[in-house]
Amino acid sequence: MLETKFIELILRGLPETFIVILLSHLLLRKPIYRKNCLISSILLTSLGFLVRLLPIHYGVHIVLNVFIYILILVNTLNFSLNEAVSASIITFILQLTSEAANIFLITTFISPNLDLNNLGPICKTLYGLPSLIIMIILTSLYYFHSKKRKVL
Repeated sequence: MLETKFIELILRGLPETFIVILLSHLLLRKPIYRKNCLISSILLTSLGFLVRLLPIHYGVHIVLNVFIYILILVNTLNFSLNEAVSASIITFILQLTSEAANIFLITTFISPNLDLNNLGPICKTLYGLPSLIIMIILTSLYYFHSKKRKVL
């Protein structure tokens, strides 16, 4: 079981899932309906939170969350299964990249031996903000690059 506080869910989980849902729409050139994106983000955040409460080994929750993400894209946002799988793979790789960059920044500039497990929920959320900002930047760059090429 991975412990996540409600404040982490609101400050980190919801914005991150919203960016991921938005990025999926952009990647597949789907129209963006704010209400559907917001509902899907809340649903994905809530289900992801519940998955983290399950008594399962570390890492299994990632597979379950990707599966839930694909189901939400297919059932709620009407993506095809192929589109949903493609979007989930690309967004997962981008999330891994942003998290790796965040870890690099923390260990290089703050503390090489920092243990985030012993920090409070607000501190953990603050230490996670750079990866969220990186995801926002990557999504924005893709949006503006696609708009400049008139793909969107």
